[in-house]
Amino acid sequence: MRYSDWQAVYIDKTKTLEDWRKVYVEKRFNEKTVNRPQWALRDRTKILSKEEYKKIRELADSNGIYLSGIKNFDGKFETIKETVETLGKLQAKFPNVVSGGKRLTLTMNYSMDAEDFAMTTKIRNINLNANAYRDIEILKSEYEKAVEEGWFVKGTDWRAIIHHEFGHGVTNVYKINSLKITCEITELSPKQTLDFLDINLSHYAGGYNDGREIISEVFADISTGKPNDFSRKFYAKILEVVKSE
Repeated sequence: MRYSDWQAVYIDKTKTLEDWRKVYVEKRFNEKTVNRPQWALRDRTKILSKEEYKKIRELADSNGIYLSGIKNFDGKFETIKETVETLGKLQAKFPNVVSGGKRLTLTMNYSMDAEDFAMTTKIRNINLNANAYRDIEILKSEYEKAVEEGWFVKGTDWRAIIHHEFGHGVTNVYKINSLKITCEITELSPKQTLDFLDINLSHYAGGYNDGREIISEVFADISTGKPNDFSRKFYAKILEVVKSE
């Protein structure tokens, strides 16, 4: 939320938070051709070497992660390595994500919409926008813009993207009702809870009436090592669910 919007809602009271959210979310999702990120063009000369790909495959296998679309990725080896290592640490905390012989799939997707950094499909398939991850400096800049707008959690950086997406996987596997949990923590109605999230977590977290992005934004906040009080309480409840399984 920009200062002018904050002033209109909280000081001048010329619009309600609900009115602002409706306009902002619609703009964010519907004006796809406005201010689209300009990702770096594909460069086949920068595709991972055979040795780099072999190391990534071995690392992924050791963490029980299946790779898709990585072999022809024209970005940095370190980017994929860090991502795989992060996923390995996360799934160690949430074992049911890969229980019963199931594997987490990390897909480098070359056809994703320009505005999407990543998405989780099915239950365990995390898709990264290959065009965005090709050049980390550009991705950093675009992510920072979203943080400045309040769209993503304050204090996070591009590394939080993978934590955010893993949160969706946890929701899918453990059947988490994020909105219900948040209402229990805040002791507010669903509508009031979404308003609370807009202010105390991110516009993304408060932008969906079903609360689908709450857990993911909490996971993003936890990744900073300095999460806010709400995120700590929410995360603690998620860990309780995991222990009870």
